Amino acid sequence: MTDIILEFAELIFQIAVLVFVFVRSVTLIRRNGNSVVPVFFCFGILAFLISDFYWMAHSLMLPEVRIPFAVNLMGENSISLLFSALLIAVFGKGKIKPGIEMMFTVLFAVASTTIWIAYSGEWLKDILSGIVYGYFLCITIGTLKVSQALTKREWASTALVSFSVIGMQVLMLFTKPQIASVFDNLSIVILFMSFIYFTAKTLHTLKSGKDSGKLVSLAFFCFAWITSTMYMSTGRWYIIASIACSLDLILLLVSVRRKVEAQ
Repeated sequence: MTDIILEFAELIFQIAVLVFVFVRSVTLIRRNGNSVVPVFFCFGILAFLISDFYWMAHSLMLPEVRIPFAVNLMGENSISLLFSALLIAVFGKGKIKPGIEMMFTVLFAVASTTIWIAYSGEWLKDILSGIVYGYFLCITIGTLKVSQALTKREWASTALVSFSVIGMQVLMLFTKPQIASVFDNLSIVILFMSFIYFTAKTLHTLKSGKDSGKLVSLAFFCFAWITSTMYMSTGRWYIIASIACSLDLILLLVSVRRKVEAQ
């Protein structure tokens, strides 16, 4: 019962943040009508908001029924596509080129999708979601490379953390529940520590006020990171990740506003 109360409290908090960010993004469109960037952002937030409203209604009316192709799933895919379009509009499609970083990103997305299928058994839904999710990750990683937001050491650490987490998630499928729980908690802790690091780096970039493109790439990378953490979490870990995601939405708004105003 406590977890249910926490889940709804978190959902209400996220909706409140989304409403605030949506209103501010509409204001941003009015002030900068010649830019498609705030438009993509506004519609991405709107898709997020509709997804949350649907999930709340579904949880209240049909709490025990699982619907594979639900509205919230379509909303999540819309968010990824709209945010990808935003990043392409900011950096230019021609600048986001394939590379070794993107190759590892594709491998990460494929591995994550395979793990989803292993846990849920919902092949078609997970494959379609995995394609959209992987596309967003590739665009996000591409913008990090274009903006030179990460050092070589940070690129290596990110790859190490990502595939270590994937390895632990795979081991959970073949170990006893007690051991699987240890791997699960360890992987989530590592993901959260990494998210805190990248959020701090994003805030430092924001404070410096120098490179709006770098700020956008880092802010959306943080969003992609905490979204991945949510996908790998359950129970109270998921609630914490969702709260972190809600707070990150404000950082997205600030980064988009900084970039639009710099144009």
